[in-house]
Amino acid sequence: MRLSSVRYVCDLSGESTAANTDSQEEPDDDLGDLPVGWARVLIERRTENPDHVKLQQTRTEMVQLVVAENEGTDPDLARVMVDGQLAGAIAVTPRWIVETEEAVVAPRWYGHLLAAVGLADDVGDPSATAEPENTPA
Repeated sequence: MRLSSVRYVCDLSGESTAANTDSQEEPDDDLGDLPVGWARVLIERRTENPDHVKLQQTRTEMVQLVVAENEGTDPDLARVMVDGQLAGAIAVTPRWIVETEEAVVAPRWYGHLLAAVGLADDVGDPSATAEPENTPA
């Protein structure tokens, strides 16, 4: 039997429980010692990288400057010249940032969570969709 002092705290209600140490076997899933019935929720969100936005704005301004200072310069040629100057920065500045949040949810809040994201119909246990007491505002 594994000994663990890890406790899980529900991110919706604040209730806590000890890690799952009932089994002598390691679980054959990726949930580790998450207690039976508890859920791990992973939320990923893509946002635009502000550094990429600034870099593109700078690129546009530099192209405009080259064209303005060198009358008759083809804007396409100016873009090629500026892109050459900024190639290193462009190569290491991703367009997107992926933010990841992870939460754990106690069993009595699982149905409420599914209902909140429109997945309550997928719950096999009808009691799992009942709204728990002390629902946060």
